Amino acid sequence: MGCIDELDYEILLSSGTIKECADYIKKNFKEIYYVHQGYMIFNTYLIGMNPIPVAVENDYVIMPYVKPCHGSFVLRIKKKEEVERLRTGKGNQYYANLNNLKQLITISISQV
Repeated sequence: MGCIDELDYEILLSSGTIKECADYIKKNFKEIYYVHQGYMIFNTYLIGMNPIPVAVENDYVIMPYVKPCHGSFVLRIKKKEEVERLRTGKGNQYYANLNNLKQLITISISQV
């Protein structure tokens, strides 16, 4: 398993709760994908409450990161391959981006 500390990252929010980190991402970014707890990104498993928002901005991934005994953070990490994996849904336990989720809900309701 990888170590986030070995990556070149920027901390956008530190010492927040899991909910505060999720809210920060939802409030500050437009392109958001929702993944399940245990989703592997940067060779690390995400910890959090489902669904977990992970944002994309250009070649950057913006994600909540829980470091046991240190708290929850929002990190910004440049990695084009991870951005493409999120956008194409090729990650494990891919959930959906908000637009796809709204479309699925609309289709489901219209079929009732």
